[in-house]
Amino acid sequence: MVIKNGKEVKVKTKSGYEYKYTYTSLADIQNALDEKGQRYYQEVMTRDNGSQYIKTIIYDTNNKILRECIGCDVFVADVVNGNKMQMYGAGLSYARRYSLLMAFGISTTDDDNENLYGDNDKKTKKAETTQKVNSTQLEIIKNQLNQLNLPVEDKKKLMKDYNFTTLESLTKDNAEKLIDHLGRIEKAQEVKNG
Repeated sequence: MVIKNGKEVKVKTKSGYEYKYTYTSLADIQNALDEKGQRYYQEVMTRDNGSQYIKTIIYDTNNKILRECIGCDVFVADVVNGNKMQMYGAGLSYARRYSLLMAFGISTTDDDNENLYGDNDKKTKKAETTQKVNSTQLEIIKNQLNQLNLPVEDKKKLMKDYNFTTLESLTKDNAEKLIDHLGRIEKAQEVKNG
């Protein structure tokens, strides 16, 4: 499933590069799932060390649990002069949104390069394709890999296909593609396992 109705956000970096991305809200994801008849419930879980993560429970129309997915950690920015509850809420929304994307194997961007880059100039395209993986993407990929428990040969193939030697060496673009790919593998495994 691909969600294409998010809000476009434009970011200008300190070095003068500019890039765009589409922000998909929790409401956009909920609407897409409703259209497909998908049902879920999310819980905030707490580990022994006090860190929190999202657990997504997917169920059918008869309230039978189909599967439970461990999602993203809830990260809260450490702010000096900010509202801590507001920051917690933002971190919680972010974790819920990305946990849903992982649980249902949803992509929020179109893989078509023309749509990805639109009419941006070459300088913008270079900034987008060379930008490094971010911490949220790393967390999602690590969670996916832990859940999938892939054989070493499959991991080596992923490294070759997505051009990385360590997860931290991924580009942002390749990280997004890898997240989508791993989501499809996870979904296929779940269908296979019944």
